[in-house]
Formats: sequence, structure tokens, C-alpha cells
Amino acid sequence: MDSSDCKQCPRVLSEVEHIDDEADAAGINFVKIEDKRMAKELGVFALPAILFFKSGSKEPVIYAGDLYDEQQILSWLLTQKDPSGDVIEASEGSELITLIDNEEALAVYFCKYLEYKVNI
Repeated sequence: MDSSDCKQCPRVLSEVEHIDDEADAAGINFVKIEDKRMAKELGVFALPAILFFKSGSKEPVIYAGDLYDEQQILSWLLTQKDPSGDVIEASEGSELITLIDNEEALAVYFCKYLEYKVNI
């Protein structure tokens, strides 16, 4: 998996930023991370990708829908959190493990983001 040429990452991140406040209001914290090894270990083989971790679970659910449809992403996240939040922040692999252990619900956006700065 080569994230150095991810032309889709900035556009998808923009979509995710549009729904961050609504996800936060629902108690879903967003983080973004660039860790190819961890992404692969979690079943991500192409970037960008959105993963959802349920409270207490280290097994992610990988979003398979349209990454350019913010409302579809939000709907999926809300369904994952409750089938019947904070700002998007950059994270390191070790921090992600801590967040997975401590957050009630967590969405993780794997991407290449070092080349562009977004106001998060």
C-alpha cells in the first residue's frame, strides 16, 4: 500500500470534516492517521479508508460506501454506533490503540496527509 500518491485523500478528508460536528454530537470521535503498517494490520489495503471501532472492540468495521458522500458516511457511522466526538485530530499508532481502548465509539480515517494542511 503506497500512501504517497493519494490524490483522493484531501477530497475525502474534506467530506469527513463536513460531518465532524454531527459525529461529535453523536459521541463519535474522529482521528486521522498515517501508519501504513497499522492500516494493513487492520485490514486496510488501499487509501483513503474509514474504520469504525465499537466500544471495547479492537476489531474495526471498514466503510465500503462512497467516500465522497458525506451524508452516507455519517449515516453509516451513526448506524455503527447504535444499530437498533471531538474534532478530527492527527494520531500516532500508539495513541490509536489507547483511543480504541478508551473511546465509546471511534472513527479512524487512514490517509496520507502530511503534504497538505487542513484546518482541523
